Amino acid sequence: MPNTIVPANATGLPTPCRYDRSAVMRRAVVFARAMIEREREHYLRRWSAEIRYGGKRPAMKLPTWRTAMSEGLRFAWAEAKKARKPAPGAPAISAELAKVELRIFSIHAAERLTRTESAMLPALHVRAAELSRAALAHVHH
Repeated sequence: MPNTIVPANATGLPTPCRYDRSAVMRRAVVFARAMIEREREHYLRRWSAEIRYGGKRPAMKLPTWRTAMSEGLRFAWAEAKKARKPAPGAPAISAELAKVELRIFSIHAAERLTRTESAMLPALHVRAAELSRAALAHVHH
């Protein structure tokens, strides 16, 4: 996972409103590993007789790490949003900020970054900082 200059939780929001980036990523990895393991176990259970007695069976196709991590991030992000206290005021700003932070998380979770994702990352950090400042300004008014 690549390091970034501006971590996702240093976006200027007050402490109770921040997402714990490392906790979300750890939870996403747990979900991704569980997904791959579940697919492997399902295949072995479904084709156990053919494996044991030499019958024909399809090749085991496990989800790629990128796919599993994407799904894991979706579930981890949903958990984090449920656990997080809602920021007072500006629900539209908070919703857009959550979408931008999720996109940043998913880019960080990728095994290999595409050229488009690499180019998009600085702009996403800038947008997250802008939205954080707007949310913070809205909270203090």
